[in-house]
Amino acid sequence: MKLQALLFLVPVFAFKGGRYHVGDFNLGLRNSADEMVVTRSDDRQHHKIGGQFHDDRMKELQQVKEALLGMLAEKSPPGGKNYNFYMSTVVHMVNVTMRASLQEQFLADQALAEEAFKQFETCRNTFVTGLAWPNAILEGGDYGDQTYSGLAVAKKTHNDCREIQNQKKQLYDACVDDERIRWETVRAACDHSFVKFYNSVSSHSTGAWAKQCDTQLEVFSNTLPDADPSGLVDLGDTDTEGYLMAQFNYWDKKLEDFLKAEAICKNATAKAEAEKKDCSGKLEAYNKANKDCDMRQDGLDALACQQALSRHTRCSDYDWCYGTAENDWRTMKQSMCGPSGKEGALDDELALVDQIECVISALSSQDASRKAAQCLNNAPKRDGSYAFPECKKEMPSKEEKQNCGNHLNPLDDPDMAGTVSYVDKYYTGPEANPVGYPLPEMGKDPDHAPPVNVKVCVAPCCTHSEAANKTRGLPPAVNHTKYIPKPEAECATPSRRGEDGYIVYEGSLSIDNFNVHASCADSYKGHAIITPCTKKGEPYKIAGCVPEVCTAPSPTEQQDYKITEHTLELPFFSVTVQCKGLGEAKVMPCKKDGEPYVISGCLPYTCKSPKNSVEEGYQVMETSKRLDSWDVKASCAKGYEGTAEVVECQTPLTPYKLSGCKPMKCTMPSAEELRDYEITVVDLQMPSFAVAVKCKGVAEEGTEAMVEPCFQGDQPFTLKNCKPMACTSPRASMEDGYTVFESSKQMHDFDVKASCAQGYKGAAKVQICTEPEGPYELSGCGPKRCVEPGPRASRDYELKVISREIPSFNVQAQCRVGASGTPKVSVCSKDGGPFTLEGCKPDACRAIVSTDFNSGYTVYERSLLLENFNVSATCAPSYKGTPIVSMCKEKDLPYTIHGCEPTKCTLPDADAAYDYDYTVRSIEKPSFKVEVVCKSGKGQGLAVECHKDETPFTLTGCEPIPCTSPVEKTGHGYKVHETSLNPKKFDVTAECAFGYHGKPKVTGCRKGAFPYNLTGCIPKICSEPTADVKHAYQVTQRSLSIPSFNVSVGCIGKRTGPPKAMVCEDHGEPYKLEGCAPLLCESPSSMVGYDVVENLKEILGFDVTAECSFGYTGVAKVQACKADGEPYVLSGCTPIVCSEPPEEEKRDYEITLHSLERPSFSISTRCRSGVGTGRAVPCKHHGDAYHLVGCKPASCTSPRLTLGDGYVVYETSLTYPNFQVNASCADGYTGKAVVRRCRRGGEPYEVSGCSAPKCTEPKSVPHRYTYKVYSLEKPSFSVAVRCRGHNSSIPKAVPCEKDGEPFNLTGCLPLECTSPMADVTTGYVVHEKSLFSNSFDVQASCAEGYTGHPKVEICNEPDKPYGLSGCRPKVCVPPKEIEAYSYSLTERSLEIPSFSVSASCKTQATGPVRAVPCTEDGDSYTLEGCLPGFCTSPAKKDSEGFVVYEAYTQMDRFSVSARCGQDYDGTATVTICSEPGEPYKLGGCHVGKCIQPSNKYQEAYELTVYSLERPSFSVSAQCRYANAKGRALPCSADGQPFELHGCPLGECLSPVKTLEDGYVVYEASKRLDTFNVSASCAAGYRGVAAVEECHGNAQPYTLSGCKPEKCSEPSDAEQEAYDLTIYSLEKPSFSVAAKCKFGGQGKAVPCKSDGATYTLEGCSLGVCASPRAEAEDGYVVYEASKALDSFNVSAKCAEGYKGMAEVQKCAKSGEAYSISGCTPESCSEPSVAEKAAYDITVHSLERPSFSISVACKTGDGSGTVVPCPADGMPYELKGCGVTS
Repeated sequence: MKLQALLFLVPVFAFKGGRYHVGDFNLGLRNSADEMVVTRSDDRQHHKIGGQFHDDRMKELQQVKEALLGMLAEKSPPGGKNYNFYMSTVVHMVNVTMRASLQEQFLADQALAEEAFKQFETCRNTFVTGLAWPNAILEGGDYGDQTYSGLAVAKKTHNDCREIQNQKKQLYDACVDDERIRWETVRAACDHSFVKFYNSVSSHSTGAWAKQCDTQLEVFSNTLPDADPSGLVDLGDTDTEGYLMAQFNYWDKKLEDFLKAEAICKNATAKAEAEKKDCSGKLEAYNKANKDCDMRQDGLDALACQQALSRHTRCSDYDWCYGTAENDWRTMKQSMCGPSGKEGALDDELALVDQIECVISALSSQDASRKAAQCLNNAPKRDGSYAFPECKKEMPSKEEKQNCGNHLNPLDDPDMAGTVSYVDKYYTGPEANPVGYPLPEMGKDPDHAPPVNVKVCVAPCCTHSEAANKTRGLPPAVNHTKYIPKPEAECATPSRRGEDGYIVYEGSLSIDNFNVHASCADSYKGHAIITPCTKKGEPYKIAGCVPEVCTAPSPTEQQDYKITEHTLELPFFSVTVQCKGLGEAKVMPCKKDGEPYVISGCLPYTCKSPKNSVEEGYQVMETSKRLDSWDVKASCAKGYEGTAEVVECQTPLTPYKLSGCKPMKCTMPSAEELRDYEITVVDLQMPSFAVAVKCKGVAEEGTEAMVEPCFQGDQPFTLKNCKPMACTSPRASMEDGYTVFESSKQMHDFDVKASCAQGYKGAAKVQICTEPEGPYELSGCGPKRCVEPGPRASRDYELKVISREIPSFNVQAQCRVGASGTPKVSVCSKDGGPFTLEGCKPDACRAIVSTDFNSGYTVYERSLLLENFNVSATCAPSYKGTPIVSMCKEKDLPYTIHGCEPTKCTLPDADAAYDYDYTVRSIEKPSFKVEVVCKSGKGQGLAVECHKDETPFTLTGCEPIPCTSPVEKTGHGYKVHETSLNPKKFDVTAECAFGYHGKPKVTGCRKGAFPYNLTGCIPKICSEPTADVKHAYQVTQRSLSIPSFNVSVGCIGKRTGPPKAMVCEDHGEPYKLEGCAPLLCESPSSMVGYDVVENLKEILGFDVTAECSFGYTGVAKVQACKADGEPYVLSGCTPIVCSEPPEEEKRDYEITLHSLERPSFSISTRCRSGVGTGRAVPCKHHGDAYHLVGCKPASCTSPRLTLGDGYVVYETSLTYPNFQVNASCADGYTGKAVVRRCRRGGEPYEVSGCSAPKCTEPKSVPHRYTYKVYSLEKPSFSVAVRCRGHNSSIPKAVPCEKDGEPFNLTGCLPLECTSPMADVTTGYVVHEKSLFSNSFDVQASCAEGYTGHPKVEICNEPDKPYGLSGCRPKVCVPPKEIEAYSYSLTERSLEIPSFSVSASCKTQATGPVRAVPCTEDGDSYTLEGCLPGFCTSPAKKDSEGFVVYEAYTQMDRFSVSARCGQDYDGTATVTICSEPGEPYKLGGCHVGKCIQPSNKYQEAYELTVYSLERPSFSVSAQCRYANAKGRALPCSADGQPFELHGCPLGECLSPVKTLEDGYVVYEASKRLDTFNVSASCAAGYRGVAAVEECHGNAQPYTLSGCKPEKCSEPSDAEQEAYDLTIYSLEKPSFSVAAKCKFGGQGKAVPCKSDGATYTLEGCSLGVCASPRAEAEDGYVVYEASKALDSFNVSAKCAEGYKGMAEVQKCAKSGEAYSISGCTPESCSEPSVAEKAAYDITVHSLERPSFSISVACKTGDGSGTVVPCPADGMPYELKGCGVTS
């Protein structure tokens, strides 16, 4: 046994030299303790050696040793060939395999130890490179082929520039001081000259001369221009002219003095202005120097910042690299060195190997036990054979250089722009005066230039230090604030137990420089998140990774397995499975999170379906064919009988068995059932039943003869659809004239009786039909007939005789031509009697009553018939013409007479009728009547009839109308004496009244009732005073004529007494005003913008002058006020408004505008740069721009640029106006650098154009490499490379040499994959040619029972299996449901390799019941061993009402049809049974039920209803009106009425008043069963007549559809002359009473068609009245007739009028007609020369009322006016001489 154990361990141990156990936690090689130490599930740490855990190796070596020692217990060592062979194998394993493996492990571990020291060298190279030029702080010199200035040179350049700037400031300040002195001199010169001038002026000007001038001005203004100048007042010894000349000479001298003073002031000012420009130039030079120095400072700051950031970055990288290397070194020392490290582990294993070798040697010796004991007691000591030289080396020390600055605390770096120490070191001031900034100055003067100072630092270290801090630990911008460093604190490492799913790398635990990374381990998911601690000593937090979890397979996949799930987490996956039935269960974990784990190996436990079960007479329901859930049922198929049995299979995948069914046989039906059918029997046995059938007679409508097999054996088959042989009833036309009683129409018991119907005569006979479905015959009865009436009775009719037989009597009649009416034909009352005609009358005209033609005719009516009309007439007295009589056009209309008209008088002309008012009642001589009234009121007016036709009647008996007096004749300038006002005896004289003048003239009126005319006197008129006189008065001039003088006066200003106006004394003199003071203007409330001198504010002599004030522009205007006390108006001056300066000038300012007007100029400013005091200087002239001064220009900021960005930048000046920055591409970059100025101050300028050569990634990467790209650009090329698995090489990425080329990967040795485990290779056929990564060649194909596209994936780590995928088991699908009816199935696995389906029979088994797997993917598996299931027939109660044909009741070929039985309705349905042996289900049929017929058909019967259901229909019917036998037959379909036969029905009655109601009716038959009545609408009615049969015996039928035609009313105008009373507008009963309003005999004539208006006739329309007299002015009117129906009035324009007269008839009786179209003619004015001698007053120029008053201007002569003779011509003036 010991030897067997030993021999078993030998090959295993040898195998493990290059393998590892499943479950070992294997990591790739990394430079940390995690690569050497692994924590396993037992919470103990184990060292890994050659891929094998040290403890495991030691344990296995110990087992070998114990096995060898166990052999010592045997009495004698085993011998023989086998023993010697295995012992030699063990010795070889010890000497070769074990020792070689230890040596290989030692060399690999030593390489790791060496790698820990190489990392220090890498860090040092990074450090040295980072501090080389240009990041070093040098004091000038050369580097390579370039000259390097260093910060010291830039510092000196900047400070020297500030010294020059300070000198420029001093020059400007001195110039300002000098300028101040010069301007004081200018002011002194100007003030002295002008004071001297003003003093000389004021000493000689007393103002007396001004007063004298004012006096003279008043004298001049009151003297007319042509007055004698001798009246001027003397001024003592000097006359006015001499005085003024003296004054002019004096002021000319003063003007000369003023000009001298002004010249002195201007010269001094010009000199000062010229010297002021010199100061501006000095200020500009100072500003330019300031900009230059700012640019040099920016260059210094940028260079210092660029160097410091790069230097700090490299130093920080070195710190991080050194810390990492130090940590790795300490880890290496701990894991590698000493007894507890790999040195001790290797020594322990070597000692144990030596012991095993010693024991083997002892076994072969004679004293084996003693020597073996010596081997154990004298164990070999550790001799340090496996000692690593690196364990004795000291850790390299960290290099510290001053050039690193203080990169851990950047604010302490004096060479980094923005720090306090940097300010102290570099902003020292000029060498001659190193006192810092700002430079001192002598005193503080606001007009001096600001002191020289450094600008705000704009380098990235200053402006973007916060962003820099985020990347390199730099603090925020300091702005010279002292930075206090904090003590460094560290986080603690959190305690981690077991396999927690994280791979952690701790770079730095410092809170300020925390650098810990983690990732999720294999079989874990998520995103590892490290959260630093916030307090010293607290552990940082790690979270985010959770185990990946498998899911369970689907229930279908599990059905053949017993599964116990211990854990589904992938790292600890544990699931056990067993087959429920046959097979070997296997389980594999999932490959990805969320996928199900895989189970396989178990076969299905099921039966197969038997073949041809349906053909053998079985219907099978296979619910489950699985043996553990067997459910298969069967029944006998249609045509088979018996009890079906199902027996499940004995062996899985074999068919189940069926038994118990046999075919059944039908018998013949009875002779009674065969009576109506012809049949041919072929086979009566099911299921091959065959019987041919056809009807002896006819089949039911829509069907054909049909045979249905029996439902059970030894039962008759069924015949259906053939009707019994019977006669049919004759057509309705053959039944006319007969009353029939049909007891039975079947030919074997035919019983039909008949009699002659009403209106028929004879003996009725009935003859049976000769063939089925043929009608029986009726004969023996004939109709009774009428004869035509005689010629006299039918004279006015035209007849159309269709039938004179009484039952079908049909004679149509219409009135003949010449007759009218509504003809009616009535049937005769007895056979052979005449039918009756009525309703037509001959046509005739209607007679005319005498009032219809107003007695203008004498008429003789001999005949009014249309066919022989004879009427004649003559004109009556006082009428004229030739009478004509016209026959009426239609009957019942009156004939017409025309041709006679009354003789008429005409109207007198206007002049003859002027003095009369008359009303014409009639001017026709038969009825002449004119009423006359005298307009003057005097006399008796009379109208005398004319003697001849068409001559005017005569007016007589009235005195003329007198002239009227002019209105207010005495108040209009005349004194009048009226002797006679009769136009024919006119006598009136006149003279001018007081206040008037001229020659009066009196002219009589043209016609009575008009005033006579007074002319010649006109009022005397005052003239208006001058404007100067009226200026202080408010005057309202109502009249200036002396007779009616009316002027109201008020004071505009103040009063001096009562204001009043006094009339003038004679014509043309001005009236006088008194009582008001002169008007004064007030000063305006605001005179802002104006300088005003008020000389005189009276409105008349207003003298106020003004000029625009300072700050205003324009031409000042002064406008006197318009009313007393109002202010005068100042205008023309507007504030000077400044415009805005250009955007370039505003760029450095933030501006708030308050006012741009010069007087209130206000603008708030702020410097965008923050340097200076901004202010706005107003403009001097309107529209000019104000100026902004005081702010230093804003500057662009420096962008974040380092040498890593590819640019070398020199910032000379960053100010916006003087921007000057140069750049070039840094070493390793290509292109041309382009600098773009910022868009506005405060924004960074842009640098572009340089690009770095860029490598590409290699297209093909060997599998042994993994890499991560950080940068492919050559200056910053960074690619991290790792070797897959335990690879002792040092991988690296070699950058490309040219742009676009791929970089190269070197340093990793090829990997070797292992073969997958057996469960992985299941389903694959694999051929392994090479397992090394550089030549990997493994091919695979899908094994038998599998399908897909196999894929081989190389391993990711050495000694890991390559991957296989793409093949899956072929899967069967379940059989169709119809194939499985007989089976109970349990499907555990449908995959062909592990197919497992259990089946059992629901029916009887025919053999082994089993499920046979398919051979191709997607095919259904096969069931065997069970008989098919059958449905059974339903019970009798469930099949009642159904006719069923069972072709097959076997469930898998089920075919059963059904229809509803006789007297049942619906649609039959058949539902297969759910289980074998259960009955199938019938549905859809229900008992048919009849309903009762309508009352109309029931009325002839007395019914007793027992049952209305069709199968049991029972109704008793007795005749009510006849001694006959009635029958009730069932309905043919559900819901239909049952049929009644045998009893005669009643008759309908005719309705009352058919014609009066608007109907013409034709009654052929009123019997209920043969009802035939038609109708049409009578005359005067409209619509479509309809006849509705009555609902019962002796009830009237109903007529509908006809409505009376109706007339509409005529228009309001047509009704105007009528008073109407409407009784009915319907034509048949039309009744409208019409009375005349104005005379005549009115009547209403009905309309001719429906909706038309009826006609009104016979009334006069009335008479228009004459318009008022004033409306007739201008017209001559002829009123022939004023009657509305014969209106005839004409007119023309009267004398003195023009136009075309038009007469418009009145709208209503009694209204006046209207006249229009004539207007007065007008005279025009004569020429001016003709009017020169006349004073003319025009009253009217219209000729009919022409009125002009004239008087001679000289008073000589008597002026007269002659009206113009025609329209538009001038009137004529006469009687006055020509004026000189």
